[in-house]
Amino acid sequence: MTRRLIILGLGAMGSATACYAARAGLQVTGIDLHRPPHVHGSHHGESRMIRQAYFEHPAYVPFLLRAYTLWDALQADTGRELLLRTGGLMAGRHDSALIEGVLRSAAQWGLPHERLSTAQVRQRYPHFHLDRDMEAVFETAAGLLRPEACVDTFLDVARHHGARLLAPCTVHRWHATPAGVQVHTDQGLLEADQLVLSAGAGLPGLLARSEGLPAGAPARIAAHVRVTRQVVAHYTAGPAGLPLDRQHLPVFAIEEPDGRFYYGFPDLGHGLKVARHGGGEDVGHAEVDTTLRSADLRELDAFLQRRMPGCTDAVREGIVCRYTNTPDQHFVIDRLAPNVVLCSPCSGHGMKFASAVGEEVARMAMQLPPRNDLGFFSLRRFAGAEAVTAAT
Repeated sequence: MTRRLIILGLGAMGSATACYAARAGLQVTGIDLHRPPHVHGSHHGESRMIRQAYFEHPAYVPFLLRAYTLWDALQADTGRELLLRTGGLMAGRHDSALIEGVLRSAAQWGLPHERLSTAQVRQRYPHFHLDRDMEAVFETAAGLLRPEACVDTFLDVARHHGARLLAPCTVHRWHATPAGVQVHTDQGLLEADQLVLSAGAGLPGLLARSEGLPAGAPARIAAHVRVTRQVVAHYTAGPAGLPLDRQHLPVFAIEEPDGRFYYGFPDLGHGLKVARHGGGEDVGHAEVDTTLRSADLRELDAFLQRRMPGCTDAVREGIVCRYTNTPDQHFVIDRLAPNVVLCSPCSGHGMKFASAVGEEVARMAMQLPPRNDLGFFSLRRFAGAEAVTAAT
């Protein structure tokens, strides 16, 4: 059985893997270029949505059900508030990808939900102005996670169980052999039986510093990873005078008739939070410009004027984050070699799964059978990348 595990990247997935692997008795060494939680990855920004009726694909639902169980257990064990159940409102035309997907997942897995007409939404949540041909699905179990607190809690639990966390720490190169892995860092040579790559946007750089993978594998994998620049904004309350706190407003997502997808969160102390899912500037593998530009907020302003008129006023804070995307927007959880697990990227919707994915990846590192079917997340679905896992 694996005894020593190195994790490269301690954001949402890496910190969760460290937590569950260390609790299982592995000798864990976690490495991050910065000190997590930090603003250089994809886990900052006060809140992340969590929901069960997953429009993206029903295959995610078993992971979500397990994730809820683990989030609740982690809260109970640590006494920290990580998951807030606010309910969730998903709105769009009846034939939109959002509404069709939510209803498909809810039906397949028997998830509680409530269908609402535009008039019913208006009565319950007068904040929203929907078109007459729109409808909504309300999910009581939906809510939000506090991402920085989640990462911090995972790492604290990992430390409590003996994990060694090196951050900041730079990885110069790493080498996979049949006998194990070696990682050369600015803090010395580290060796282990298994390695987990969970570096998000830093994945292409780590792949470029690898040795021992099949010829051409790093470049083939990196070709399926693209980073986009995403803007999130917090707004102060507007003249309508409607309360924006979590007692009066759920998390929400609205798909516009043209397919654009926006989402938001109640005011947790920094104003109403709104963003567009996807549609960000594709920067490839380059660094993301985190400077807020004058044009960044125009689209969000227009969305709020259209769907929540009078609810907001000035922008209190603008944040630039990053999505690390695959071509089909689904996760990658797979082996690159018998002793190397890839757990990234998550295409901008991974935080809610962190507890369940961390548990699964820890089990992979221990060479235990998975709790859930991981075939949906295999690299084999991408042309050219299937040769990587086929050789392992």
